[in-house]
Amino acid sequence: MRPLLLVFVLSLSSLSFVSCSKEESVEVTNLAPEFSELQSMAFNLEEDVAKGRILSNSTEADRNIIISAVKRSKTAVLALNKDSTNISYIKVLVESVREYQSASKITRDEAKLDRYFKRVAELASKYAQIAGLDIASLKWKQFEYSFSDGIAPFGSYADAANWTTDWQQDMPLALIKGTGTDAWLISPEFDLTDVDSISLEINHMFGVDSNARETGVEFNRAKFIRDVYNLVVSTDYQGGDPSSAKWTKISMGKLPTSVDFHKVKSGEISLDRFAGEKITIAFHYAADSKKVGRHYLNWNIYDFKLSANKSIGPVESRPSSILTDKVQGSLGNFQSVSSSAEGAQWTYGSGGGNEFAVINSNGTDSTTWLISSKYDLSKVESASLVIREIAKNIDLRNAKILISSDYSGGNPTEASWESINHKSAKDVLDDSWNDLTAGPFDLKDYIGKEIVVAFEFTQKANDRSTWEIISLDFIGKGEAISRTKLSLSYETPKPIEVGETVKEVNLAEVFADLSQVTVSGTPADFFVNKRGDSQNIRISGYKNKNDGVIRLISPKFDLSSVDADSILVEHSLNFAKGIDPKELVKIYVREAGKDETLTQLSFDDFPLGNSFNVVKSGPAAIPAELGGRQIEVVFEYKSFDPNFTTWDIYNLQLKKMK
Repeated sequence: MRPLLLVFVLSLSSLSFVSCSKEESVEVTNLAPEFSELQSMAFNLEEDVAKGRILSNSTEADRNIIISAVKRSKTAVLALNKDSTNISYIKVLVESVREYQSASKITRDEAKLDRYFKRVAELASKYAQIAGLDIASLKWKQFEYSFSDGIAPFGSYADAANWTTDWQQDMPLALIKGTGTDAWLISPEFDLTDVDSISLEINHMFGVDSNARETGVEFNRAKFIRDVYNLVVSTDYQGGDPSSAKWTKISMGKLPTSVDFHKVKSGEISLDRFAGEKITIAFHYAADSKKVGRHYLNWNIYDFKLSANKSIGPVESRPSSILTDKVQGSLGNFQSVSSSAEGAQWTYGSGGGNEFAVINSNGTDSTTWLISSKYDLSKVESASLVIREIAKNIDLRNAKILISSDYSGGNPTEASWESINHKSAKDVLDDSWNDLTAGPFDLKDYIGKEIVVAFEFTQKANDRSTWEIISLDFIGKGEAISRTKLSLSYETPKPIEVGETVKEVNLAEVFADLSQVTVSGTPADFFVNKRGDSQNIRISGYKNKNDGVIRLISPKFDLSSVDADSILVEHSLNFAKGIDPKELVKIYVREAGKDETLTQLSFDDFPLGNSFNVVKSGPAAIPAELGGRQIEVVFEYKSFDPNFTTWDIYNLQLKKMK
């Protein structure tokens, strides 16, 4: 050990002497900023070596290699500061990086050394490109993560058990175990637009062991390793459900034995085929219990290292899945609510490897909602919603995604809903099945609240649309989101039979909300007439015999949501004294607020004007041009002397007669 120490000290003395010679001391004090920073980092490394802060536990061979690499790179930096086109010293920089990469490093030393040699490699790449020197084969570490601070910047996604982080034997790791889950550990996106050569190294371990009590699926180690443990790459992953993207399975290099707890370094895995792309790398643990039974499986990821010949730029942390709500086996917690019994309904479906809630146009004018569970965001710090869907022949304006924090299971139209911007990442092509991902939608306004998500499908008679909802994925930070199936109190309206009353209004009960409009003169007024427990609306010449015409306007009725085509009025006329009642009182219908559409209704049965006997006038047909619009019924009374006619109006009915 003593001779080794002597050699080591001499090496350091030599390094110090070179850097402090008269000629080079001038260079050191006149370095450009990028060279000055590297020299400072090199001096700090030398000091750390001298004081035993790094390399003290490395082998003699590795220590000497690293010391030599630092010395040679420092000398080259000084020379390039004087002449940055000196190809010989550019090559020295390249060689020093390769020399460093060839040595084994202790984990605790590696971070500090890597920072320095990454800067050396970047400098070598920069000046090699200027000088026209091809060093494409030189790669240096661009990104590394060992899960010491949790999953992030990776994201996770699963339909059951998910990836977690832990420490084992003083080493951090990401891990997944068990069966009956499809779990993804997903890297940040890496921009390889300017990269020519890139490689990946992973340090991992997986275990595959037989469960003697499993009789349904035969134990097959080779098949399980091949099917369960997948390293995959995507160039179109947008976030959320990974099945919405295309993934390419790649080699994992050297594999763990799966029979012991020894972790294995994969060696360099080439990703050159993805150069020029933006990529996401994922560890896909596909432990379908139907295929692997209940045998004992696990996967530990200790380290992830990406190297390239050019800088890939900053990397953004990927959110993790907090909750995934999928349609599986049935609608489950999802429920269908329609505005019409004849309207299309959401049902369970499957196909193309997916399970989903599906609705198809059925030739009726209707609106139908798919109502989700109630999601509790009270323990969430941040969250976004990503929706996996499939669409065919659909106008997204008629396929709305809604969020409510006050819907409790009643009529969806009576709750407050926010329509989130439903623009898919892909165009919706006609006559094609479009596999889409909507979102992510920021839920910052709903953090701390309970929310319901609804999918509102509006169709017209000539539509031929299909909409399928596969999953809702909440991604973000915080504890898991709990979900509760809603108890629906709203019932879809039953089909309206011909002759059935669709809407009935006692006008006296809503009199305070009605308006009266004087057309001419100073006529009598409509008022509420009470007799015992009953009441009606009345107008009478006994009260005011002045000449004039007045109108009473009914509430508005929306024929787009009320399936009615006729009007019936219950009323009476008395004291007309030989005057034609139809000249004294008239009943009109109009589009709400538009006098120019005023149309007098024609009734076969009308009070004769000589008693208080109630007559049902109608049903009279509503003009076809008012179909689907908001309408009002207008009651008109004509006053003049000596008209003593009393008009009592009781009920107004909207009916379906066709």
